[in-house]
Amino acid sequence: MSRPRASHACRECRRKKLRCDLARPSCTRCASSGSPCVYGAGSSGSRDFQFVQTTFHGSRGESSGAGSLAATEEVALSTTRLRTLEEKLENLTAQVQALQGRNSMPSLIAAAGEPSADVANDTMKRVRTTESAASAEAMRESGAGHLLVQPGGRLRYVSRGHWAAMCEEAGEIEMLLRGQTRYDLPVAERQTRSLYDGEVVSAPAAWDKSQRVSSKSRQSSPLHTLQILDRSRADALFDAYISCFHPVVPLAHIPTLQRDYERVWDLQRSGGAPNTIQTMPLILAALYAGAVVYHHPSLQNTRPDTDIERVATEIHHEATAALHLAHFPRVPTVAGLAAHLILQGMWMRDEEPLSASGDFGVAVRVAQMLGLHKDPSRFKTTVAPVQAEVQRRVWWHVFHCDVLVAVASGLPPLIERSSWDTKMVSDLYEDRFGTMEGLQHDEESRARYLQGETGPDASPLASPLGIWLQGKFQDALSVRKLLDKAFHEDQMTIDDMVSARNDLQLLRRQLRARSQLIPIDSSNNTYEDNPQFNMWAKVLLTTLGDKNWWFLHTPLLHRSITQAWQSLIPNLQLYCCAFLEQYIILCCAQDFIRFHWSWPGNHQPLHALMLVLKEVERNPAGAEVEISCTVIDQTMALCAPEGGITASGNGAMMHRPLNEGGAEAWDLIRRLRARVWTKIGRDPEVILTRDDVESIVAQKLQAFKASGGILDLRTPLPSDVTGQFEQQPMAQPATSLHSGTSSFTTPLPDVAGDPGQFDQYTFGLGGGRPTPNINWDDWDQVFNTGYD
Repeated sequence: MSRPRASHACRECRRKKLRCDLARPSCTRCASSGSPCVYGAGSSGSRDFQFVQTTFHGSRGESSGAGSLAATEEVALSTTRLRTLEEKLENLTAQVQALQGRNSMPSLIAAAGEPSADVANDTMKRVRTTESAASAEAMRESGAGHLLVQPGGRLRYVSRGHWAAMCEEAGEIEMLLRGQTRYDLPVAERQTRSLYDGEVVSAPAAWDKSQRVSSKSRQSSPLHTLQILDRSRADALFDAYISCFHPVVPLAHIPTLQRDYERVWDLQRSGGAPNTIQTMPLILAALYAGAVVYHHPSLQNTRPDTDIERVATEIHHEATAALHLAHFPRVPTVAGLAAHLILQGMWMRDEEPLSASGDFGVAVRVAQMLGLHKDPSRFKTTVAPVQAEVQRRVWWHVFHCDVLVAVASGLPPLIERSSWDTKMVSDLYEDRFGTMEGLQHDEESRARYLQGETGPDASPLASPLGIWLQGKFQDALSVRKLLDKAFHEDQMTIDDMVSARNDLQLLRRQLRARSQLIPIDSSNNTYEDNPQFNMWAKVLLTTLGDKNWWFLHTPLLHRSITQAWQSLIPNLQLYCCAFLEQYIILCCAQDFIRFHWSWPGNHQPLHALMLVLKEVERNPAGAEVEISCTVIDQTMALCAPEGGITASGNGAMMHRPLNEGGAEAWDLIRRLRARVWTKIGRDPEVILTRDDVESIVAQKLQAFKASGGILDLRTPLPSDVTGQFEQQPMAQPATSLHSGTSSFTTPLPDVAGDPGQFDQYTFGLGGGRPTPNINWDDWDQVFNTGYD
C-alpha cells in the first residue's frame, strides 16, 4: 500500500482542509483571518530551490568529493514555479492513491488472510477519506458544488447555493453533512412507527394468485376519530385550522369544507358511515393541523385528561389511514392531495429539507396526474369556478414547496417552469368565488397581468388573505427565476447579475406596494380579514422583499465581478440585517402567536445568518459591524437549547423538535459566531435573553400600529441613488464569465422605475459607503471555479 504523502501546509489550513500558499512567516489565509500560522517541523521556508547534478560511486552510492561537486552544473528553479508543480503533483497523487486503494483492497485482504476488523476498517477509512478530500477539491475547482463521499457508497451533494456553502471551510461543511445523514432509525422509533406512516418501497405483488387482492376489493376499516373527539373538541380544532392554518396555507374552500364537516356529524347521528365522504381525509388533516397549531388553553379545560400531543398523534394516524383507504396516491383526488400536503408539510424544517423532499416529490407527480399543472380553463370539461380556484391554490402551493425545498437543500427544483401554465390564484373573498362580479374581477386582473401590469388591485372585492397569497407566490416565482440562473450549466455573466439585481428590486417594490393595500384597523373579524392576520401579512410581505438578497453573494465572490461591484457587499449585508430584524418581529410578537407554527416554525434565516457572520469576520472594521452584531445577538437569543429559533406564547416556549440533523446546522452557526466574536473582541458567552428581545419587539410593534403600518427598523438601508454603479480601477480588464464574450467596460444599467417608489429602504449601490476591506484573493481561492 502506498505511503501517505507529506503535507507542507500550515496547521490551520490542514485542519480546515484548505489550500495553503506556504507564505512565511504567515500564509495569506491565516493573515486575513487573524489566525496563528504554524508550520510543521518538516516544512521548509520559502526559498529558491536548486537541483544539483551529482555523480555517485560504489555499490552504496558514495558521492564524489568536493571538487567533483563544485564542477557540476546547477539548475535553478524559482519558488513560484516549484510550488505550482508541487500542487499539481499533490492533486495527481491523491487521485492515484484513491484509485490504487480502491483497486487493491480485495487483493490485499485476500493476501493477508483474515485480518482483524479494526485493521480493515482503518484501511477503508483512510481510502475513503482520501477519496472524499480529492472529490471535495475537484468540486470546488469545477464550481459544481460539494460532494461528500462516505463509507458504504453513501453520497451527499449540495450546490453552491446551499446556505452552508457560504462557510469557506470544507471541514465544517463535511461535518454538517455527516451529522445530517442518518443511516438507521432508533429502536424506539422503529417500534412505534405505524403501518400508515408511509413506505419507502411499495409491497411486491403476491406470488400466489389466491393472495392477490385488488385494492378496490379490500374491506375498508372504520375510522375512529369521531370516538377520539367529541363535538366540542372537534369544533375547537376545526376552528383553529380555519383561523390559524388556512390563512397561511389555503388549500381548501372553507364554505365548502364547512358543509362537508357538518355532514360528517349528521351521518354520525343517523348511523351512517363518514368514510363515504370524499373529503374525509382533508377534514381529518384539518383537525390534525388544528391540533398542532392550537395554542389556547381552553382545550385542556374541556376535559381534565386531555393531552393535546396525544390527540394530535391519534388524529394523524386516522388521517393517514383515511388516505390509505382512499387509495392515495394511486387514485388521487384534489382533496386527498391537499390532505397529504397538510400532513407532510406541518413539520417541514429549513434545517432538515430532505426529510420532506420525498413527500413533495410524490405531491408533484400526483398534482400532474390530476392535471393541476394546466389551468382548468384550458380543458373542454367544465370545471366549477370554486373547484377551479381550489385546484389553482393546490398547484401553486406544490410549486411553492418545491422552491422552498430547493433553496433549503441546495438542490435543483423538480418542477420545470415551462411545463405548466396554471393561472395565478384569485385574491377574492372566498364567498365571492363563482359570482358574476367575482368572475369579472378575475378577468380584469388577469388581463392587466398579461399586459405587464403586475401591481396589486385595490378593489374592495380583494381580501387581505388573497392579497397576501398572491404576494407569497409572486416571491416564489422570483426565487424560482433566481434558481434557474444558479443551476444553469453556464456560469453567471454580468448581464445575469444585473438581471437578478433588477428582479430583486422590482419584487421588493411590488411586495411593499401590495402590503400597503392591507388595512391594519379592520372592522371585520373573519379568517380572511382581521387585525392580527392583517398586521402579520403586512410585516411578512415586507420581510419577503428583503429575504432573497443573499443570492447575489456567492456569484459576487469572483474577481471579474467584485472589482466592479465592491460597494454591493455591504448593501447585501444590510439587507440581510433588515430581514433578520423583521424576522425577529414575526417570531416574538404576541399578536402573531396564531401563525408561529409557520414563522419561525417552518422557516429559519440560515442564509442571512451565515452571510452576516461571514462578512463581519471578513471586515471587522466595517461600518455595518455594530448593527450586524446586534441583530445576530438578538436572533441567537431566540434559539432553543436543541437548536432552531423558536417562538414563545402564553408564558412558555413553543416546541420545535429537530430530528434529521437540524441540530448540527445550528452547532455550525454557533461555532462560527463564537469564532467571529472572539476575533473582533466580543465575548461570545454574553448573549441577550428572550425577555430582552421580546420587549424590543413590543415597542416596535406598538410604533408599527401607531404609524399605520410603517416598520421602524434600526438597520440603515441605503437610500436610492439614480447614478451608475461604481467601477473600481482594475489592473487588468475584467472578463465575462462566458468565454469569447467582450470584457466589462461599460457602466451597468440602472433599474427603470420611479425614484419616488424607493423609500428609505430602497437598494442603491453608489451611496458613498466605504468599500469593505475584503481580501478578494482569499475568496477566489475558496471559490476557485475557473471563470477566467
